[in-house]
Amino acid sequence: MESDLLFRSWPDYYYGLGNFTDQDVSEPFTSDQYSVEFILRRNLDYSLSVALISALDWHKLTKVQPGGMLESADPPGSGDSFHSGLGFSLKYDSSDGSFFPRKGMRMETKQLWHDTALGSDFTFQTSKYDMRFYLPIGQEQVLAAQSDLEINSGQVPYYQYPELGARLRAYDSQRFIDKIRISQRIEHRSFPFSGKFTKRIGFVLFGETGQVASDFDLIRLKDWHWSAGAGLRFSILPQERLNLRADIGFGEDSVNFIINAREVF
Repeated sequence: MESDLLFRSWPDYYYGLGNFTDQDVSEPFTSDQYSVEFILRRNLDYSLSVALISALDWHKLTKVQPGGMLESADPPGSGDSFHSGLGFSLKYDSSDGSFFPRKGMRMETKQLWHDTALGSDFTFQTSKYDMRFYLPIGQEQVLAAQSDLEINSGQVPYYQYPELGARLRAYDSQRFIDKIRISQRIEHRSFPFSGKFTKRIGFVLFGETGQVASDFDLIRLKDWHWSAGAGLRFSILPQERLNLRADIGFGEDSVNFIINAREVF
């Protein structure tokens, strides 16, 4: 049995929906979110597994701008809401399974159905596809790549829309959101030093591209957003490469700085 818990009360900015929002047109809002996902996984062999998934989520807007975009648009989920869903996932993982994969492949497809019959306030479906490759270059360098697709259909609460900023580090998380997200990214990771302390220090270079859309037919080659940048790593556990990371990303009209733990993929 696996579980994933989220408890969040956090201020953010709403830019509206879609792939063409303006960085200078936004408004602050604050929401509370509590979610839990239970996963019952069974290994079919060394690399392949299947899982049953149960997901529960409570969401409440606690502060909005009176008469602003979010209040005027009144999207699904802008009131106090709850949704629940059931689904499954199929996962293939031939990587070394560490915090810092050095070789192999990870592929996962996940399907979730949310329905009023399960007590949900909304009926919608979520499909996720995630593919990752890790290629070692010498002893302490890795070339990593990820392709990602998420498709939502039905009455999707706005806070469940996939965020392009969760993939492209140059942008705020809410800058581009919609029912569908597609992204690709590549990253060169290096720990070039061998000293007792300096072996903990690493660097990355990354490039990322992606877009969001309300329908799969609206995805266009000319509408890709891009993000490129570099990052610094410090290993808390050098053997396992459990890293603190600081990344700076540059996009068309945005620069973003992020400090977090663990690699992005």
